[in-house]
Amino acid sequence: MRPYGNFIIDTDSNTLIVYTMRDKTDTTRFFRFEVPSLNSGEYDDSLGCNVVMLSKEEILGYFDIPYSYYIQGVCYYENNLLLLEGFENSGKLKIVDLNTEKVITTYNIGDVFAVGEPEMIAQENGLFYYSDAYGNLFSFSLSEKHKWNDEVIIKEPTFSEAGLKKYTCFICGETKKEEIPILERKSIETFSVSGIIDRKYTGSLIEQNPTISYDGIKLKKDIDYTVSYMNNEKPGIATVVITGIGEYKDTIFKKFIIVPPSTKITKVQVKKKKSKIYWKKSTYGTGYEIQYRIKGNNKIYKVIITKKKNCSITTSLKRKKKYEFRIRVYTKVGQRIIYSKWSKIKKINIE
Repeated sequence: MRPYGNFIIDTDSNTLIVYTMRDKTDTTRFFRFEVPSLNSGEYDDSLGCNVVMLSKEEILGYFDIPYSYYIQGVCYYENNLLLLEGFENSGKLKIVDLNTEKVITTYNIGDVFAVGEPEMIAQENGLFYYSDAYGNLFSFSLSEKHKWNDEVIIKEPTFSEAGLKKYTCFICGETKKEEIPILERKSIETFSVSGIIDRKYTGSLIEQNPTISYDGIKLKKDIDYTVSYMNNEKPGIATVVITGIGEYKDTIFKKFIIVPPSTKITKVQVKKKKSKIYWKKSTYGTGYEIQYRIKGNNKIYKVIITKKKNCSITTSLKRKKKYEFRIRVYTKVGQRIIYSKWSKIKKINIE
């Protein structure tokens, strides 16, 4: 039986704690006793220091604790023992609860702190120091005791709920969990929008087939975005409302024109230098614009008429000339005027 030179005196409780081991075994002996009982031991100062000689029976009277093998160093901290044990890179740091006399945590020295066979350990104000067999001195804090492996996703985050991930310390097996933030939706406000064109009035709701894309990625309708409309039935200015959903957010507003339906000249009456023009009345529109000119002449005369009429009289026409007439419908929206297509040209002769 030989002590390995590892002992602690707890001055608060007047207790001596000693570690030793049996010869030719890997079983560690742990025992403690009150300091006054040292008085019954035998002292030998032939080596220049006081040595307490304990009988084999005293030591064997305590129990075995299979912490591992050779204790290399030990220190006391907050009613816990910190033990350095083992050889070379297989060294371990163990923390023992003195109340239960059980190991509560084990760390692999090579993984946590440094390589090298551990030799001694000490602490001051919660900061621990230890040396290895090569004379290297290291320090550490118990707050730095974990090394976490790669995260394991327990719950994937969505765009409405946070996720959850778990880490496991590959040294001691302790786990911790962290929240994964809710996924951030991409804003579509700067995305490219194509395929929206002016449309002719049909009497039904007018819809578009827009294409939304960014960085070469084409979004899918009803998966990445929805489409709705404002003022998309009557002639005027309609709006396409594109709203991001799923991975996307925010809204794009794109305007297009619903062109009023065109009309046509139905009849032209000529009397001397006057002409009376009739056209098919339009249900939609603010008014009409009529253009006429002498055939072959670039000069165009223009007449603006309110919606209430469906005929117009032109005067001061020149005799012996051929005239061309055409008409279109217009709709006024705010300060903007929207025109239909021109009707077919109607030709008349002035006698």
